[in-house]
Amino acid sequence: MLGKSDQDIHSNMLLFSIIFAVIASIKTVDADLQADCTKGQYFFSHTETCKDCPAGKFTKVAAQSECTSCPVGYYNSIKKQDSCTACEANKYQSITAQTDCKNCEVGTSSNVGESICTACAAGKFSKTSGVACQNCVAGKKRSENDGFTECISCEIGTFSLEGAVYCLQCKPGEYASAAGAVTCSYCNAGQFQDTAGETKCKTCPQGKKQDEKGRHKVSSQKYILFSFIFYIVKIYFSDIYFIFYSHFCLSFQV
Repeated sequence: MLGKSDQDIHSNMLLFSIIFAVIASIKTVDADLQADCTKGQYFFSHTETCKDCPAGKFTKVAAQSECTSCPVGYYNSIKKQDSCTACEANKYQSITAQTDCKNCEVGTSSNVGESICTACAAGKFSKTSGVACQNCVAGKKRSENDGFTECISCEIGTFSLEGAVYCLQCKPGEYASAAGAVTCSYCNAGQFQDTAGETKCKTCPQGKKQDEKGRHKVSSQKYILFSFIFYIVKIYFSDIYFIFYSHFCLSFQV
C-alpha cells in the first residue's frame, strides 16, 4: 500500500505524462498544418493558419514558419511571392524587405541588382535621374574634375571625339577657330601654321609660298624652282634616275 508521498509522486508523474502527450499532439497538429503552407506563405502558430508573406518578403520553399526579407538590391511589390526581383539598371535599393527601388540620382548610374549607384565615369555624363550615363558628344569632354551632369565644349584650337576625357590640340598645319570642334581644319594653300593648338593660320611671307594644304612650314622660291627642275629630270631621264636613286630615298621636308 502506497503512502501519501508516494501517491503524490505518482499523481505528478501522471500529470506530466498527460501534459507531454498534449504538447506532442499539438506539435504534430502544427506540423501537419504547416506542411499545407505553400511557397510564398508561412505558418502563423497563434491562429494555426497559413498566411501570405507580405510584400518585401518571400519563402522560397513550402512549409516555412517565417518569411525571408528581400536583400539589398532587390524588392518585392506583391504579397505571396517565392522570390524577389533585382532592381533594374540605374536604380538601387540599400535597405532589406523593400517593395520598390529608387532611381539613381543625376550624375550616377548602376547595374542590375545594385544597392548603391556610382558616379559617371570620365567621358560620360547624366543629367536625368534613373537614366544611364551617356558618352560626351564629339567636340566636348568631361574629366574627373568636371561636374557629372554635363560635358564641357572644347576650347578654340582644340577638338575631341565622342566620349572624350580631355580635348586634343590641333596639330601644326591645322587650326580650330570655334569652340566645340569635332575636328581641326587644314591651313589653305598660301598659309601655314608651325605651332599646335592654334585658332588660325599664318600667311606665307614675301618670297615664299605654300601650294599644299595642311603644311606647317613654307618653301622658298629657290626650293620650288629646284623641285620643278628635279621633276623634269626625273621624267626625261627615268632610266638613269632609277639606276641612280633606286638605292636610297630622298626626303624633303616642306
